[in-house]
Amino acid sequence: MAAAILIPTTVALAINTAKASNMPAENIKRAVMRGTGELPGVSYEDVNYEAYGPGGVAIIMRGLTDNKNRTVAELRHALSKVAGTSAKQDASAGCSIEKDTS
Repeated sequence: MAAAILIPTTVALAINTAKASNMPAENIKRAVMRGTGELPGVSYEDVNYEAYGPGGVAIIMRGLTDNKNRTVAELRHALSKVAGTSAKQDASAGCSIEKDTS
């Protein structure tokens, strides 16, 4: 009997979407290897971004990226579509949110 491989649902969804788009299997395999750190030369960093959404709602976004500049540009673009703004250094969204330590 073959061993079952556990794949997170988000990864499985991404793989199924790629297959449905006729992406070559080699590209999918390379993307999975890059994401798991099996390919050399790729490093990921934890990032935290703070912003204000519509109505002044404070937003804290946490993520993992291989390119901080591209990520911040994409976040600013997404925020501009919904009338949001990136938090300024002196008006941080993190100051107005309490972290749950339980």
